[in-house]
Amino acid sequence: LLPEIDSLLDILYFDRNDPFKRTAALLKLQTAAKSEACVEEIRKLGGVERLRKVLMSDDEEAVDLAAAIMASCSGSTARGPGVRHLTFGEHAIPIRETDYVEGGLGWRVWASGVVMCRELLDKYAHLVAG
Repeated sequence: LLPEIDSLLDILYFDRNDPFKRTAALLKLQTAAKSEACVEEIRKLGGVERLRKVLMSDDEEAVDLAAAIMASCSGSTARGPGVRHLTFGEHAIPIRETDYVEGGLGWRVWASGVVMCRELLDKYAHLVAG
C-alpha cells in the first residue's frame, strides 16, 4: 500500500464530497497505518492534516476511520496495545506491542530500539541480504 498513500490522500482532498471514494480511501489508509513505513509516509505527505479535516464531516463512519488512522499516526501512546507490522529493509515483521503498565521500562525505550534496528540495517544490510 505504500505506493498508494499519495493518491489515497489526494482522494481525501479532491473527492472529499464523494462518500464512497472517501470511505474506500480511508479503509485502505487504515490498513496501511498498520505498517510503520506507511505511517511515516502518511505523516510526510501531510496526511494528518487531511485526516483532521475529515473529522469535521457529518459522515460518522468517515470520522471514526479518520480518528483511528490519526491515532496510528500519533505513536504508541495514542494507539494502545496491539499488533503492528514494522518494516526493516525488505522484511515486514509483526510485533505485539503492550500498554504502559504491562511493558514497564521496555515500553518507554521501545521506540529507541526500533530506530536502532533501522540504523543497524542501514549500516550492515549486507549481513541480512539474501
